[in-house]
Amino acid sequence: MRGMPALLAPIATRQQLTRWGFTRVEIDRQVAEGRLQRVRIGYFARPDAPPALVAAVRAGGVATGVTALQHHGLWVPEDPRLHIAVAPKAHPPASPDVEAHWTSSFSTRPATGAAFLPVMPLAAALEHALADLPPELAVAVGDSALHQRRISRRLLDTIVEGLPRRVVRRIRRRFDGRSESGLESIARYLLEEEGIECAVQVAIDGVGRVDLLIDGWLIVELDGAQHAEPTQMRKDRARDAAAVRQGYRTIRFASDRLLHHWPECLATVRAMLAAGAPLA
Repeated sequence: MRGMPALLAPIATRQQLTRWGFTRVEIDRQVAEGRLQRVRIGYFARPDAPPALVAAVRAGGVATGVTALQHHGLWVPEDPRLHIAVAPKAHPPASPDVEAHWTSSFSTRPATGAAFLPVMPLAAALEHALADLPPELAVAVGDSALHQRRISRRLLDTIVEGLPRRVVRRIRRRFDGRSESGLESIARYLLEEEGIECAVQVAIDGVGRVDLLIDGWLIVELDGAQHAEPTQMRKDRARDAAAVRQGYRTIRFASDRLLHHWPECLATVRAMLAAGAPLA
């Protein structure tokens, strides 16, 4: 008994399965045996289909926004909601767990011979995310797309210019593809909002590249979960000590402090800057 061809889309319509040689009886048998799962009327998924994409199709749309961008491999902020793109006349479920984005470019009818795509293309998903997110998170997502070279700066600028003016004013010309993590992008944006300019990914002899450098001497490092591992902690301490020997000072902010206690982080940076650069 065959299953849905591995090289084809993880979710397909009944019409597509028919074109691939499945009869109605065989489709029903595959569902009964667990080789396919019926997502909604006329749509079927392989057992290994990504759960978020299955949920998006079950809700009457396809994945978009941060749900889709995570599938595309970009950095995205934590968001428990399911973001779906739906046709203008669709009626998605009224749920706080589902964020619907109406779009005229969405269609549940794939072109003849084409696979059904349960996720919006990266550029379209990025447009929905940038319009939906707070500005510091929107910039972080855009930076991720640029850093991974998944989108050109010209196309990103075009997407931004098509957003509501309130959004454009906050994020236009704020992207920097050199940023290597979402946390770094968020910190840079928030510091610049306070008038504190940051240099990005600065290489320091004997130390390596640092996330942000302020005023030529204050290093700001943003530590994700991997920095809690003992081996990485030892490396970080060695880097910080090497920086001190060269006249730098380092502040490290863990992700939860940056995301949930920003005023304290800002106060720490301001206090360090007020104390002045260390003596050479």
